[in-house]
Amino acid sequence: MISAICSLLAWSALGCIVPPATHTFSAAPAIVAQLGLPVSLANVGDGDYLIADYQHVFLFNRQTNRLAELQIDMGESKSKFVPTSFAADHDRIFIANYLGNNILIAQLDKPSRTLRITGQVGDDKTISPEGVAFDGTMLATANFDGRTVQVFTPQGDGWTTRCTVPVDQAHGVALLAGNVYATSLTDRQLVKIDPRSCQEVARSGTPGWEKGQYLWPTSINAFDDKSLIVSDAHTGMLTVVDAEKLEPIRQFGGNGPGITNLNMPYGTLVEGPEVLVTDTFRTRIVAFDKASGAMTTSWSTRPIWQSTPADMRQATLAAQARSGPYTRTSVSVTLDGQCYHPDYARLVRCDDPAKSVATRGVNGILYYMVEAVRLDHGVMVFSPQAPYATYIRDNSDPTKPETAEIGRDCWLVDGKVTCPDGPISAPVNFR
Repeated sequence: MISAICSLLAWSALGCIVPPATHTFSAAPAIVAQLGLPVSLANVGDGDYLIADYQHVFLFNRQTNRLAELQIDMGESKSKFVPTSFAADHDRIFIANYLGNNILIAQLDKPSRTLRITGQVGDDKTISPEGVAFDGTMLATANFDGRTVQVFTPQGDGWTTRCTVPVDQAHGVALLAGNVYATSLTDRQLVKIDPRSCQEVARSGTPGWEKGQYLWPTSINAFDDKSLIVSDAHTGMLTVVDAEKLEPIRQFGGNGPGITNLNMPYGTLVEGPEVLVTDTFRTRIVAFDKASGAMTTSWSTRPIWQSTPADMRQATLAAQARSGPYTRTSVSVTLDGQCYHPDYARLVRCDDPAKSVATRGVNGILYYMVEAVRLDHGVMVFSPQAPYATYIRDNSDPTKPETAEIGRDCWLVDGKVTCPDGPISAPVNFR
């Protein structure tokens, strides 16, 4: 069967690429419109999953594709509600509450589509938690602005702090075989902590795109009983690492254009033979086969990237020539007689990377990974993570570019600005 499918499709350097089964979320348009940037998900049984997007919590069923927004009953809690991740213990849900500076405890009521807040965990060191994990005996949290990983244990009707360990810009956290694992965005590293001694016992990773390197490792979860999986939002790579030594075993995924690539995956969930991933800046959930690393299923707010063979031949960004972590030397543009390369939220001079032009976001939406292309009288700058493009006209002030809305998830493909609906062929109406 696979060989028959492959005979109809293009072959890449990696072999035959079979597109995933695609589904759109089933919900009223107003509900779908509420789903912003999904950053995490948790299995709550019967094919149901919780999805967080920093503002709302949704209940998603993979069998029916149905998406429903949950009502949040804060009860007596006065916390600001900014959910970033979950740990599910049957219908008891632990929620990393980023701006509330706590872990909320909630009761999930599926029939009424309600999360009722019943308590909280944390202390004065629990500042901006991004990740949370629970194994039945320990609750762990990764505190981004607090720059710590904490471990709490139940005591009577409450919780007590067992450990507070420094981890700079901690983001993801996992529990496996009695150990705590976390990601550090500042250091671009994975950290292993022994909760018995409350000491860091191992650390690995350097900045970069190669196996064992990371740029923005956002989530970490158990892959099996001896390994973990790490999602890197900026490279899009999913890395399986040995839990004992934190050494990389293999990678799959990657950011780039086309339906089989990703756009800033923030969260992962491993269950059975699959890895579910929040493809955050495409507003979709995807499933990968755990054994092969092939994407098998996609759920999104609308049909996206209906792949053609040309789309599927496109390499991920990891294959692009670079200088340092972000400077994309495989692309250059000329602005006012100077050569520039795209970088992270800026264009850098080809001959002097210390000199740059900042690519300011539009309407409060930031640029992350930058794409750039030369037009007739200036340079078009855009980001796959932002729906607005900017145009720096020759002999104009680069801090005051013209703007246009082109939609999110556009990439530079063979010198053309290519979006989910195809290349932009008509002139963009910059203002």
